[in-house]
Amino acid sequence: MIVLTMTATEILSELDDDLKEMLRVCDGKDRAFRRLVLKTSRFPLYVNPIYHTTRRRNRWALFLMARSRRDAGESLAVFVCLVDTPCGLHALMPTFTDGIREVNIYTSHFFRRYRERFAPHLASGAAAIEYYFRENYNYAYTFREPGEGITEVFGSGHDGVAMGLRSVAGGINLFKTFVTYPMLKGRQIDVFGAADEHRRELHEAE
Repeated sequence: MIVLTMTATEILSELDDDLKEMLRVCDGKDRAFRRLVLKTSRFPLYVNPIYHTTRRRNRWALFLMARSRRDAGESLAVFVCLVDTPCGLHALMPTFTDGIREVNIYTSHFFRRYRERFAPHLASGAAAIEYYFRENYNYAYTFREPGEGITEVFGSGHDGVAMGLRSVAGGINLFKTFVTYPMLKGRQIDVFGAADEHRRELHEAE
């Protein structure tokens, strides 16, 4: 079972092992989803996330989506591992950039800010997680190095910008807060992240 006291190497290893199982789960669900894609005339098509607990006792949410009927041959699948912590529910999403596997970790504070700043109609952190990953499953990344070996990472998605820190060894991005595009007020993302109020939130949040 994943706990956040694990090292980056341990987390990545456990996720790799779980992903093999989750890919089999996805294969089992994908045929029925493809039938929905071929029948519908409304896109994008989303279904409720499929929850599965792996043999390592990690709870995952599988999101299946299609942007057009062409996706019937290969639907979009997003895998998110949910981890309960004393601070609330965290989410871990494996990603692949240029064939290299990395992991984005989103804290409960991140989802509180997402609800406050973008989706106040959502009733809970769990609802925010489902809503967030339906639209924000890929990013354009920006990095900033303010010094002292720190790398800040900004992920621009559909709804706004995820702000966090990158692990020293690489491979893990810890996203701690969220801002909407109107909050940027025309400023570049890295300049906005350097502002005192947002820098404090980025470095001091759980």
